[in-house]
Amino acid sequence: MMSRSAAADAVDARTPDHGVPHVTLVHGSAAGVTQWDALIAHLPGAWHVQTPRLAGYDDPQFDFEAPYDVQVEVARIAPPPHGTGPRVLMGHSMGGLVSAAACLAHPKRYSALVLIEPVLFGLLSQPGFAAVHHDVRSHMRYFTSLQDPTRQLDAARAMFHFWKLYDAWEAQSPARREQAASCMHKVRLECRLFDDPAVHADRLSALDGLPVLWVTGSESPSHIRSVQRIFCERVPHTEVIEIPGGGHLCHLSHPGELAALLAGLVSRLQNKQPAPA
Repeated sequence: MMSRSAAADAVDARTPDHGVPHVTLVHGSAAGVTQWDALIAHLPGAWHVQTPRLAGYDDPQFDFEAPYDVQVEVARIAPPPHGTGPRVLMGHSMGGLVSAAACLAHPKRYSALVLIEPVLFGLLSQPGFAAVHHDVRSHMRYFTSLQDPTRQLDAARAMFHFWKLYDAWEAQSPARREQAASCMHKVRLECRLFDDPAVHADRLSALDGLPVLWVTGSESPSHIRSVQRIFCERVPHTEVIEIPGGGHLCHLSHPGELAALLAGLVSRLQNKQPAPA
């Protein structure tokens, strides 16, 4: 049976939405559209849901030698249907970076942006964050050095540990670990996007006027909180939501809470209400 996330790819942007909410969910690194299944199961069945695939995932024709920047990924996100319904773009991790770039490239396309711990690590180059910037860069240098085919499981483990997902890695089946390891070549390519000019700190002011929610877990590592702080300084109207007990994969561990958050956002957009103080 096809998962609802897979079926969501079939949404046609040319079809009027008739006021129905449309949510686009952009997955993170070493993942795929099925990472959204738990969340989608909690969303109203009448909503339009679109789950684009980042380049190189379930795509044997992807050319790793071709020019690559964030616009390659932005181009894979189809515009939402025309109409009057709220159009929410949500991205997790690398998908969050790509979603921010999509809103900056197409400022009128979406009604709101929801970022689940986006990997906007390029922001750490701002003054005052030298130590955490050094720590993140050191980890990335180690991660990208693991290019030997025999060390891809080590690379995948390092990525999980970077996000304090120790128990999650241990809970993975051997098949799921191998699947994650098979994505490491693409993940190393995605590391280039951290410093992509399209998501430079000086560009973030263009999000002014667009409702932005930043979702984080209470158990997430400190480096993402530093990124959050810089982002909120640049986009001061950002609403920060912390999921108690959640981590970097809070959309998997707490899908009900995230679905309720989305429902509240959509209701506010429909009624044109401001975010709660």
